[in-house]
Amino acid sequence: MSKNKVKELSKGFWIILITICLFFIILIGIGFVTFANREKEVIVEDETAGKITLNYSTSTNGLSITDATSTIDSVGIKNENYFEFYIKTKLENDQEAEYEITVSKNSKKSTIPDDGIKVYLEKEKDGLFTSLFGPKEFEGLKKDSKIGSKKGEMVIANVSRNESGTDKYRLRIWMSDKCILEKGDYSVDVNLYAKVK
Repeated sequence: MSKNKVKELSKGFWIILITICLFFIILIGIGFVTFANREKEVIVEDETAGKITLNYSTSTNGLSITDATSTIDSVGIKNENYFEFYIKTKLENDQEAEYEITVSKNSKKSTIPDDGIKVYLEKEKDGLFTSLFGPKEFEGLKKDSKIGSKKGEMVIANVSRNESGTDKYRLRIWMSDKCILEKGDYSVDVNLYAKVK
């Protein structure tokens, strides 16, 4: 085999190899994006026929604020930084369901004191989000609730349902204008506790 043919073979071989590698990188990238953007689902109650799930589409099931400054309530409730989620209830026959939504503080990511944070929850009705809870300062439970919410978590909604359906919510948090800090961070996780009867 001549040297020219060997050079052409080597060149062709590298072009094919690079093309195959690029193809696999693109496939892996598409797979990663699809996986990252898939809807997250947390099954809380799954009995014989009843099922209650917490669904969200972000990478975490909560909300964080960083380098936050004091904000008055009228501005905080309109903030575009919110965590949107929905709770799907599936019931059959004469079942009834009760669920509680709580927020729990992530201490590792929080520098603002609890009484310096305002928590606000909206619920969708007829295509519009309206106030359901707050704004109120973060205040954790003194003991576990009957539904299952844990001590230290803050209950922001208690809902009863006697038929299947979906409830959509938006959570906002901000640093209170009464907080003594100039700026700080705060992070909460959203939790769901439920009972099907």
